[in-house]
Amino acid sequence: GAAEALEPLCRALEVNPALRALRFAHSRLPGDVGARLGQALAGNEGLTDLDLSYNALGDAGALAVASALRLCPALRALNLAANGIGEIGAQAFVQALGPAAPRVKAVESSSSPPVSPSSKARGPGWSPGPGPPDRRMRWGLSRVMSPSAPKAARPPSDSFVKAGGDSLESASESDVHAVCALVELRLESNAIDPATASALRVAWVTGADRDPDAFLL
Repeated sequence: GAAEALEPLCRALEVNPALRALRFAHSRLPGDVGARLGQALAGNEGLTDLDLSYNALGDAGALAVASALRLCPALRALNLAANGIGEIGAQAFVQALGPAAPRVKAVESSSSPPVSPSSKARGPGWSPGPGPPDRRMRWGLSRVMSPSAPKAARPPSDSFVKAGGDSLESASESDVHAVCALVELRLESNAIDPATASALRVAWVTGADRDPDAFLL
C-alpha cells in the first residue's frame, strides 16, 4: 500500500538532510501516511519544499504535518491543497503559524512546609489566621479572593517561579517555541469553514513577517 511504499522515504527524511524537495501530488495518500510523514519531518533540517496536494490526508494527516512545522527550520513551501482538511486540521495550522510563545514553568518549592491533613480537608482557601478555626478559614478565603491580594503571587506570563517560590526570572531561550519558517502555504480546495479560514489568515501575517499573497486558501 501507500504507507509501505512511502516508508523508505520517511526513513531517509529522518537521517538524510540533503533532500531538498518532496512532491507527492495526486498520489492518493491517506491520513495514516500523513501521520508517518509528519513524524519523519520533525527535526528535519534540509527539506525546503513539500507538495502533498490532491491526496486524502484529511484532518489526521494535517494535524501530524502541522505539529512538525516548528521543528523544520528549513521548510519554506508547503502545499496541502485538496486534501479534505476540515476545521480540526485547520486549527492545528492556526496554532503552528502563530507567533512564538514562551513556556511558563512552575517549580514547586522544596522548602514549603508540609500541609497537615486537617488543612487539606478545609480546602485550598484555608490559611491559619486569628481567631477560632471557623474564622481562620473565612480569613484565608478573604485573603485569596480579595482584589488587594499581593500581585507578586501572580507571575508574569513570560517568567517562571524558581524553587523557593519568591524569585522570578525570564524564560530561557530553550523554553521558547521556534517560529514556523514557512513563507508559502497552499490550503485551497479543502473543507475549512469561514471562521477558521479567517483565523488562518490572521495567524499567517501575525506569526511572522510573511507575504499575505503567499497564502492560498
